[in-house]
Amino acid sequence: MSFGNQFEAPAASGDESDNEEGSPGLRVRRFTAALLLALAAALTLPLASSADDVDDGKKFMLDFRNAELTAVIDLIAKHTRKNFIYDDRVRGRVTIISPEPMTPEQAWAVFESVLHVKGFTTVETPSGALKVIPLRDAKETNVETSRSARLPANRDTFITRLIPLAYIDAESIVNTLKPLVSKDAAIAAYGPTNMVILTESSANIRRLIKILESIDIETYREELAVLKIEYADAATMADQISQIFGARVATTSSTQTRRTTSARRTGRTGRTDAGAASSVPAGQRGTVRIITDERTNSLI
Repeated sequence: MSFGNQFEAPAASGDESDNEEGSPGLRVRRFTAALLLALAAALTLPLASSADDVDDGKKFMLDFRNAELTAVIDLIAKHTRKNFIYDDRVRGRVTIISPEPMTPEQAWAVFESVLHVKGFTTVETPSGALKVIPLRDAKETNVETSRSARLPANRDTFITRLIPLAYIDAESIVNTLKPLVSKDAAIAAYGPTNMVILTESSANIRRLIKILESIDIETYREELAVLKIEYADAATMADQISQIFGARVATTSSTQTRRTTSARRTGRTGRTDAGAASSVPAGQRGTVRIITDERTNSLI
């Protein structure tokens, strides 16, 4: 009995079996194709860690919730292309809530404020890198220094300003300004050029310069004037002026100094000279000095 025609031989080609649903060969080809497509797509995308993918003018998010300060520095370095140097003193957690993207310039200003809040600032090194240092060390380092009475930028970075004064005395005004500077700032006066030297945040220097603009005015300066009297006696006029200002009167023709006394009264009002002097504001008393020159009948 022959059984050769009762069974059909399996197909020699594997195409038909591969087209069946769930065929192992079909699954392998599909996986290989997907893998090749993924590799091709990955090769066409830039690496996130590469500096070349950063657009200098492109906005980016600066939004951190209880993040390490070093993580903020890393992001700022990436988007501003600045090199930073810092040690283990630079630590702490910060929160920056920024729902809108920022330009690199805007982010840098925010970064300066973040450093200021945490007690740090940046100082440029000779190589161009930026050192992150504590604020208390800023006055001893190479911070930006300039001589000008113009308003600086409204920023939180530390700078040094040499502020020239025209009318007020630098040494006297420094004592007035000391309560207005921060605890990490440095302020000093240089008498020979009548200048205030101030190391402080740019924003606070801006405020102090505005104050100095209101104080450093011409009316403050003491001036010397020689007034020649034509129709009156200089000595008599000096006595009358002294009653108004409470001034000290002297004469060039005598070494004796004449003072107005409280026992002397004016003819019409009966008010004493001491009373006239007391009506003058305390800040102006004693600031007027009069010398009479009898030879030329002049007041100095």
